[in-house]
Amino acid sequence: MAEIGTAEAPGNPAQAPSVNETVDIQARWILRHVLDTPGLGEQSKERLRELVATYEGHPERALLEHLREMRKAESEPPA
Repeated sequence: MAEIGTAEAPGNPAQAPSVNETVDIQARWILRHVLDTPGLGEQSKERLRELVATYEGHPERALLEHLREMRKAESEPPA
């Protein structure tokens, strides 16, 4: 399973991160927070871990797909 990694800015601390690096940092922080807190059910957390593995190296894509799936699930009528 892919690791989410740390939410720290890469490279030289005196140099501001690029927009892509900033989005990456923010997405990693959000993913870690969601997976480490009790707000999301275990089944959803497992699916999110699968998305992180699928989009390894692109945490923003995993997060976007997770949000799309959550939105879709909310709009579907209960069975």
